[in-house]
Amino acid sequence: MNEENTPSLTALDYIANGSHLAMLKALVPFLAPSIQRAFAVTIKFMELGNILSFYDNPPQMGACSLQAAGNSTADILQTIREYVSPAERESVDQCLNLMQTLEMFQELQKDGGGEELLRSMFETEKPGG
Repeated sequence: MNEENTPSLTALDYIANGSHLAMLKALVPFLAPSIQRAFAVTIKFMELGNILSFYDNPPQMGACSLQAAGNSTADILQTIREYVSPAERESVDQCLNLMQTLEMFQELQKDGGGEELLRSMFETEKPGG
């Protein structure tokens, strides 16, 4: 797979992989075919163990985590955009553009200029004037 098309690892991937599981995953193709499956499943169980351990004893500092309450829908869409197919990315981009347009419209309404702007856009020139 081309590196520029490969999404970066998520925070959960870093937690699951720990410091050594990526190396073990890299070894799988070099193992005898008869043990590759069992080895891969063992790695997945180790990942699950790392995740459970992390959430049983979460770090006191939140430097590696995002505060869910402070994240906007746009922030979430921007984050997942990297992990979807090109067709899905187009849909995410459309949602982001729509959200941005709605946000601008709300700002115009809040400032009181939205109504005036819309009126000027749709107003037809009066005859004789």
